[in-house]
Amino acid sequence: MKKDSIKEIISQNILLFLFFIMYLSTAKTYPSLEDEAEFILATVNFGLPHPPGFPLFILLAKPFTWLPFASDAFCIHIFTSLLAVSSLYLVKRLCLKISNSELSAQISVLMLGSSLFFWSQANTAEVYLLNTFMWVLLYNIALSMNDNINRKKVIIFSFLYGLSLSNHWPLMILVSISFVPIIWSKRDYILENIIYAFIAFFAGLSPYIYLLLASYFSDFLFLHPIDSTEKFFSYLMRQEYARNDQVGSRSIDDKFRMMGSFLNFIAVQFYYIGLVPFTVGLFRLFHSKKKILLSFLAAFLSSSLLLLLVRNTQYGVLSVEILASYQLIPIVVAAIIIAVGLQSMLTNNAHNRFLIAGLCFIAIIWTAVSYNRADNYIDSFAKDYADTILKSLPNKSVLLVAGDSEAGSLGYAIYSKKTRPDITINSSAAAFFPNKIFNRNLDIPKKSHYRKIIQYIEDNLAAGRRVFAIKKISYFEEDKSVKFPFSYVDYGVYSEIVPTKKTAIFDDSLLQSFTSIANKYVNGDYSQRWKYHRESLISGICHMFLINNIDNLALTKIETCALNKARYYHVYKKDYEKASQVYLQLIASSNQSSIKTRSLYYKEYTVTRVKMLNKNLRKTGQMSKEIIRSIMDINIPFIHKHNICDNQAALNTYELALQLNVAMNWDFYNKHYAECPWSRKLKKYL
Repeated sequence: MKKDSIKEIISQNILLFLFFIMYLSTAKTYPSLEDEAEFILATVNFGLPHPPGFPLFILLAKPFTWLPFASDAFCIHIFTSLLAVSSLYLVKRLCLKISNSELSAQISVLMLGSSLFFWSQANTAEVYLLNTFMWVLLYNIALSMNDNINRKKVIIFSFLYGLSLSNHWPLMILVSISFVPIIWSKRDYILENIIYAFIAFFAGLSPYIYLLLASYFSDFLFLHPIDSTEKFFSYLMRQEYARNDQVGSRSIDDKFRMMGSFLNFIAVQFYYIGLVPFTVGLFRLFHSKKKILLSFLAAFLSSSLLLLLVRNTQYGVLSVEILASYQLIPIVVAAIIIAVGLQSMLTNNAHNRFLIAGLCFIAIIWTAVSYNRADNYIDSFAKDYADTILKSLPNKSVLLVAGDSEAGSLGYAIYSKKTRPDITINSSAAAFFPNKIFNRNLDIPKKSHYRKIIQYIEDNLAAGRRVFAIKKISYFEEDKSVKFPFSYVDYGVYSEIVPTKKTAIFDDSLLQSFTSIANKYVNGDYSQRWKYHRESLISGICHMFLINNIDNLALTKIETCALNKARYYHVYKKDYEKASQVYLQLIASSNQSSIKTRSLYYKEYTVTRVKMLNKNLRKTGQMSKEIIRSIMDINIPFIHKHNICDNQAALNTYELALQLNVAMNWDFYNKHYAECPWSRKLKKYL
């Protein structure tokens, strides 16, 4: 190879190398929240993460866990960083094919590589970046097929498409519509070779064999061993997760708010200044590449509008963050369109030299800001929380976790970092960790779950091991017909399960450590990434503050902590006036929360005011019209505006109105609420 060719290759790809170095320099040695720790532990232990299993990611990431010089998390972050740079290279090739401009191709790399969410995925053990890589790879091949199709390309495309479905098949199927405009003109040739295409496609699905093999090699199985065809297809089709796709909201407001959050999320990735070149790029493609534009629009909308149509998801902090995780391909599309637009603006301007110089200056500033944001985006919150929890537990104790918020960070600390190998961690829902308490597939009905949990606790207590739970075991909280034969000792951040009630004794160092975590979060030293999970964990810290009479800013600054405060005044202090004031503050400040969450505040506010009403009745012998009026003035506008069955405040409001003979618009009730499941409870008054 000639020296000039080598220099040209280096100059054209120097940006990719720089991004790889920057991605590695911001990669962390510990996983963040949500599913990352689950994927790391599954990869290290040849395990099986949540459905549909994502075998392609596990198999590709596994060799990186053999690197001897770093933590499991950092080793897999090396893999994701390489995946990010490989995706950037493919985007560069794609943009070059579309625009026939090296400048445009380099701009697309810069725009995408420095976008905050893409950068964060380069430092996260998640499957979305691999999904993006496969889509861009397939898109490049589709364009090549459009130019000059042959049997070899059909076979390669079919194989890689099957392979892509062995990662995150729901998202890939959604975005597959983007290939249709590109290869539609070649449909006759593809049909002539359909047998070869099918053989290659099914060969690409071969990583799913891993689902069967993992059951024999690992104890880290999200659900249960897959030892039958029925279980295999149940896992593959995500039957366990199907109900999560349909939450039950009928509010059109949720759809619009989710769409608004999607558009804002995309704009934020390019600091809003990409809006003008994005618009120019759309016009440029419309005039010169209509087929490409149609394909890009299909890809852009598939993970947003189409996804929102098939998922009936309520608007809320967690649902918005989960939706954002699906938006890598729309970000890729936006980056390419912006690059085409900027190239067009520069080409058609007489002062393009000055504009290019200005663009280079902005690019340097842009990348520096992105570097700083990315470095702070993935922080030590999960590690600090897990280390503090584990440090506080006595030797050889058992810790029961309940959900995604805490399970991953604590599991990684014990199984990967060996922070407290003497502690046994298990899931009260029998999810992922070895030595499950029960089998969710075999132990039917749920009554058997109750018996096995009780037996598990009894066996550990009999062996002299103290048992703790991050949250009270939900089975017994939801089903009051089954008596929980133990008592909880409330430490705020967790509870100890004991045979007989005893008083919690707090260690000052424990209080100081958790106070430090809460203060860092309130002061902005931690990022807001996966805010729902962070504040779910901090709410436990706030509960610890309350039962120790510690005043902390988190109790007023964090919504979940304020809710804890209101409940503490209500349940423990019986101070209904103070509880009502906190609920009113929550109601006033919760406009960005989901309707379900907001309706909970209205419901609990109503219950608190009714307690005040009863207290006043016992004291004076008369009903307080002022309290009744305050309840109705607050609740009625809300239940009229959000007239869905999930509005928890509606039942309480109408029930109170019937009990106290308060005038209501019953025609509105008959139209919007009479068919709700909870309406049966009102029939005894009617």
